[in-house]
Amino acid sequence: MTFDLLKSKLPQDVTSCYLFPLYQGRNATSTLAIFDTILTSEETAMISSFCSQAGSAVENIELQNQLAEQRKIMIALSNLTLMIDSPLYLHHLHNNILEQTLQLLQAEQGSLMVLDEFKNELSVKSDEGDQSARL
Repeated sequence: MTFDLLKSKLPQDVTSCYLFPLYQGRNATSTLAIFDTILTSEETAMISSFCSQAGSAVENIELQNQLAEQRKIMIALSNLTLMIDSPLYLHHLHNNILEQTLQLLQAEQGSLMVLDEFKNELSVKSDEGDQSARL
């Protein structure tokens, strides 16, 4: 361990180092390091338990954030489905598709282009955002 401490460029006057991993699932994602202190076995057990709980708390927060993102996507997809099923004019549908997509992606600008089969080219049906970015 002395070699690893030197390699990590710690000050030379560091006399002890305890490393406690914080796990998220099976992966150690963080490490709590305690220097220049002699810990008893009870203190080591307490800190290990704390790190285990801290890792679980971090994992829970990350899972909640992922769930919130998934909910946001599901709501946007649900809104798109409802919008497509509602009786709208085609240009309203194009505008709503673009608006929902921009909200889902948190984008400020974009356009919806549809293939014009007669001209064999893309035709802009809806756009939003900066004029200079429009096609």
